[in-house]
Amino acid sequence: MPVLIRNALLLAFLAAAAFIDIKKRILPWPLAAAGACGGIIFQAAAGTESLLGILGGCLSGLLLLIPSKLSGGKIGAGDALAIAVSGLFLGFISNIFLLLFAALFSGTAALFLITVKKYKKHRCIPFIPFMLAGYICLLAGS
Repeated sequence: MPVLIRNALLLAFLAAAAFIDIKKRILPWPLAAAGACGGIIFQAAAGTESLLGILGGCLSGLLLLIPSKLSGGKIGAGDALAIAVSGLFLGFISNIFLLLFAALFSGTAALFLITVKKYKKHRCIPFIPFMLAGYICLLAGS
């Protein structure tokens, strides 16, 4: 039962964040805070991950804030926060798999869009929708 609750909470967060990311290319702070609070409350109640795993999962997203600043925003700070929130729910290992799936999907989509001349090489695409797709793949594989 706790896993179903985790899946529903994280899917709801990622779906809302993906919708806003597509429309506005941002992750609103209140949504990120709500997702983080949901992850913390869920882990406090259900405890499906170890404390070290949760911290590692969250840290995997927060560390992306560094390249976000260094790249001038090519990696969005909202994307890094979304990864940190998913890490609160998933722990380190599953969060890394989510990040790998999302990177694979976004890279494939970017390559396709560049190939069909819909996007220029340096144009940014929203990343959180690919996180949602990656999470759905993780759910399908489990």
